[in-house]
Amino acid sequence: MFCPSCGAVNERDAEKCSKCGKPLPRLTPAGELENIPTPSAAGVNSGVSSETIPGSAGPKAGSPGSQYSFTSQPDGYNLPYQGYTPPPGYVPPPPPGYAPYYNYSLPVDRVGVAQVEVGFWPRLGAYVIDNIITSFITGIVFIVPLIAYSASFFSRHQTELLQYCDNTAYGYSDTACRQTLENILVKSGELGGFVSIVVGLVFLATVLTVLYYTITTARGATVGKKVFGMRVVTADGQNIGFGRSLLRHTVGYFVSGLVFGLGFLWIGFDPHKQGWHDKIAGTYVVRN
Repeated sequence: MFCPSCGAVNERDAEKCSKCGKPLPRLTPAGELENIPTPSAAGVNSGVSSETIPGSAGPKAGSPGSQYSFTSQPDGYNLPYQGYTPPPGYVPPPPPGYAPYYNYSLPVDRVGVAQVEVGFWPRLGAYVIDNIITSFITGIVFIVPLIAYSASFFSRHQTELLQYCDNTAYGYSDTACRQTLENILVKSGELGGFVSIVVGLVFLATVLTVLYYTITTARGATVGKKVFGMRVVTADGQNIGFGRSLLRHTVGYFVSGLVFGLGFLWIGFDPHKQGWHDKIAGTYVVRN
């Protein structure tokens, strides 16, 4: 949930804003606002300015930080978004008039939080940190099995290798050593086993990298994004969840990187700082 006063992202069930400390509106399990302001409380036809309307303190509708919207109707009264059913006996007041209606299901570009969306360069910095972490993890995944395989390979073919590939021995020949290695790899079937191990390690490293990004982002942000004070959210400010995160970091990343990484560079040009992977998954990167 976004704070209607400062625009900060909060947990859905939070009672107070973690940034400004002001009380947050309560939402029903269906995501609708509880205790919608009545026309009288909103100052309809009473000459009360929007500054004194309950819940209207802070940025005005449509301005950065605002989390409410006004829907002008022909009769001059603002009706809630589609899906809201007025209570029995409710009669709209005569024009002119207006009433604020908080709608946390609106996408980010309509609730005016453009100032907290994060652009290309901070996200690049976060990616560098995350890439260092994943490179360290995948490096261990590669190094340990390859060392074990190399030790096993040498023990199985120790006699031949020492006979022809010991460069300190008398009569050592590069040609003889290379021929010996080729015979071992081809005739003994070692080459197929080595290729299978490398392919398996590449697959495992890819899976671990995807899981790192998917799991950490599903919970809010990767380590790199946390360092830069970012968070990946849905349109209503919630954590994106595992499924949406998996879509973002598989299909989304593949599409973004397909044409010379244009989908990632798009972040620098998009009005809401979304890459193609963000648009595919319906996600936004905002200041935490």
